[in-house]
Amino acid sequence: VDECCSACGVCAEVCPTGALEFCVDEDKNYELSFLPAYCADCGVCVDCCERGAVHLENIVHPEQAGTQKNLEDSILIKSGQLERCYRCHVYYSSSTNTGLCPICEQRRANPFGFVIPKKLQMQL
Repeated sequence: VDECCSACGVCAEVCPTGALEFCVDEDKNYELSFLPAYCADCGVCVDCCERGAVHLENIVHPEQAGTQKNLEDSILIKSGQLERCYRCHVYYSSSTNTGLCPICEQRRANPFGFVIPKKLQMQL
């Protein structure tokens, strides 16, 4: 998981084997953990990540483990404090200090989305 992860938890929700775990405590601290022994290398987590933050690299399967670390151990991938978007009030992990979740940041930067209103097109 790279730095553009917003800690939405979708990757853990869609994981069919439970290889990804997303936990949030009462103080809004979060942890995203990976259990290698449960990973089927299906790529569902990668496909469902809107931000493209999840990558499958160097997955070690139980039959390939040999003398490597115990695959039953959980690996902490990402942790931090969740913030609340001042606009839509959703919790997210931010590397910016804008106070906006990634969706609200995108909408602020592109108020018309991908379509420019016809009256504005004529002025261009």
